[in-house]
Amino acid sequence: MRISHCIPFYKPIIPDNIKDKICFSATESLTRDEAIWYSYALMIVAEQLEKEEIDLNSLTAVTVIFTINGILSIDGECSTGESVYLDLIIYSMRHIRSISSRKLVLFKFLEGLIRHFWQLEDDSMVNSKVRQLMQYIEKDFSSGDLLHKFESAELQEMYS
Repeated sequence: MRISHCIPFYKPIIPDNIKDKICFSATESLTRDEAIWYSYALMIVAEQLEKEEIDLNSLTAVTVIFTINGILSIDGECSTGESVYLDLIIYSMRHIRSISSRKLVLFKFLEGLIRHFWQLEDDSMVNSKVRQLMQYIEKDFSSGDLLHKFESAELQEMYS
């Protein structure tokens, strides 16, 4: 089985402590700026996981999929008696791109990651955790600051 209509995209930078817990695919390409903001969300999550000493070995890996509208199609068949289990975070980039505040975009990126890594389902608990992590961000933080932060790291365009 595979995700239909995957395309090349800028892959966000994954912190070392969660490298084996997350992978990416896309049916809608990310801009370099979007990949940098997602990289920042990953960095925030990775640092908080370490700070809280969360046992990453107890977590399953998640696949993050960037789509135009949140719709996903999977090709392939299961053999008789087989099943498929997937942990997915699916982002609608049309929705993300309609948000004018970069910090709110970061908030939306963090929501999916927090649901997975902290295994939270309740929206109020997720929002509370996102707000907790967002408090570490300087109020005047900008895309330029992120570009500077990640300028030495390479975002790679990849095929999913």
